[in-house]
Amino acid sequence: MTQKGMDISYYQGNVDFTKAAADGIQFAILRAGYGQTVDERFYEYVKGCKAAGIKVRGVYLFSYALNEEEAVKEAKDCLAWVKKAGLSKRTIVFYDFEGDTVRQAAANGVILGKKQCVAFTRAFCEYVESKGYKAGIYSNIDYYKNMYTKALISKYIYWLADYADAPNYPCAFQQYTSVGRVKGIKGNVDLDYYFGAAAAPAKKKTVNQIAKEVIAGKWGNGEERKKALEKAGYNYNTVQKRVNALLK
Repeated sequence: MTQKGMDISYYQGNVDFTKAAADGIQFAILRAGYGQTVDERFYEYVKGCKAAGIKVRGVYLFSYALNEEEAVKEAKDCLAWVKKAGLSKRTIVFYDFEGDTVRQAAANGVILGKKQCVAFTRAFCEYVESKGYKAGIYSNIDYYKNMYTKALISKYIYWLADYADAPNYPCAFQQYTSVGRVKGIKGNVDLDYYFGAAAAPAKKKTVNQIAKEVIAGKWGNGEERKKALEKAGYNYNTVQKRVNALLK
C-alpha cells in the first residue's frame, strides 16, 4: 500500500510532528547532513518523528564531495550520525548529488560530470552497504537521464523527484511536490510517496493524453511548454505534432 510522507531538513524550522502525523504523514526522510556537516536539526527531528509515530524510513546526505575518497568520508560521517540518532540498519541512507554539488566543486576548481557522479555514488553506496545498511540514490529526472546509468540506479533503492503525476521511471519513493503543505510546519514542504519494497512501475501517459492536456493549457506555452515536457520525459516535437493533428 502506498504511503504518504515528507522529506525535511533544517530549513523547515520548528516542526510539530504530532500535528504532521494527524495530517496524514506516515513516514519521513530526514537530511542527516551536507558534506561532512550534520544537519542542525537532525537529532531533534528523529526524536520528534519517533514520539509522534512517524517512521523514519530514510535519511539523505547532500554531497559536496570533490573525489571518491570524500564521498566515502561523507558516508562514514552519515552512518555515525544515524547510529548516534538511534536509527536501525533498516534505515535507508540516500546519496544526494545535485546541481549545487557540481557548482560548489567548480568554485573549488574541480569539474564534475557524469563519470564523477556515478563514481561518487557507487563509492558512497558500497560503503553504506558494507556496514550493513541499506543504500539509496536520490535524483530528479534530468539526472536520471543525463548523470546516472540505469545499471547503477537499479542496484540501489531509488528515490525519484518527479512532479508530473505518476513517476515516469521505476522507483521505490517518489518526491511528488516541493510546495506541499503539512499542518505543524510553516511554509512549503517536500512530499513523497513510498510504494513498498517493490519499485513502482513507470506510468507514463500516452502522447494522445499529453496532447489533450497541452490543448487544455496544463503545460504552458512556447519555450515553457517545451521545457516542461522534456523535463517530464516527453518528446516535445512528437507531442506538438499530435496537438496540431487534434486541432485540425
